Amino acid sequence: PYLMALNYDWASVSGNIHVDGGNGTIKARSVSGNVTLKNATGNISVSCVSGEVSVEGAKGTVTAKSTSGNVKVDLARVDGTSPLEFSSVSGNVVVSVPSGVGADVEMSTLSGSLHTDFPINVEERKYGPGKSAKGRVGDGARVVKMTSVSGNLNLSRS
Repeated sequence: PYLMALNYDWASVSGNIHVDGGNGTIKARSVSGNVTLKNATGNISVSCVSGEVSVEGAKGTVTAKSTSGNVKVDLARVDGTSPLEFSSVSGNVVVSVPSGVGADVEMSTLSGSLHTDFPINVEERKYGPGKSAKGRVGDGARVVKMTSVSGNLNLSRS
């Protein structure tokens, strides 16, 4: 059957957003509330100012951000070569990507721990706070960027 790709845009000022499914350009954002997106396909952008962000079973390209809350992303498939970006100012960022993903990985945290299953260099600053990791996985077809100011970073294989 033919499946039409659509544009979806959900927003909330003071409430949670829960979305299951969707195919196309998908945006979900909240000022004060959690954002949960499951089983979506396409160009996905999820964000909140004060709350948790959760993306499960996504296929495509994903950007997920929170100012004050954790970000958790589980990618079932990565499409295209657009950058994948995951960040939180004050929260942990946990991302799971398919084991065969090709990417130039960039990770940095000012005052948290950093862990990855992928064979890239993790560096801790000799003077002052902060940890970072950088390296190429596979063909480096896209950039995977993870940042947090005061949270832990974890990049693993799904």
